[in-house]
Amino acid sequence: MNISRDMAIGLCCKLRKVLDGTHYPALTGGQLYKIGKRKDVDIVIYRNRQKSLSFEVVDIEQKLLEAGLTDIRYYGFVTKAKWGPYEVDLMNPETCTGDMY
Repeated sequence: MNISRDMAIGLCCKLRKVLDGTHYPALTGGQLYKIGKRKDVDIVIYRNRQKSLSFEVVDIEQKLLEAGLTDIRYYGFVTKAKWGPYEVDLMNPETCTGDMY
């Protein structure tokens, strides 16, 4: 099932709200750079350096669940999840766990 750019932006807005200014989502990948619906959503999660120490995505799992993400799977730099029927890739450029897939 494909997801539109507007829906991906809506997910980023929902994430921004639940992350309370300690972390921020940034849309990237095909949703940002290509036209039309895409097979998944790519989002970079970065921390607010004023409020948060370095982190792993697992540290904000409860917030991700509050935003409606499910089936969260950790693979180092990339965390895969579902948002309804849609695939979501969350990337943490500061991860210390390395790539695992």
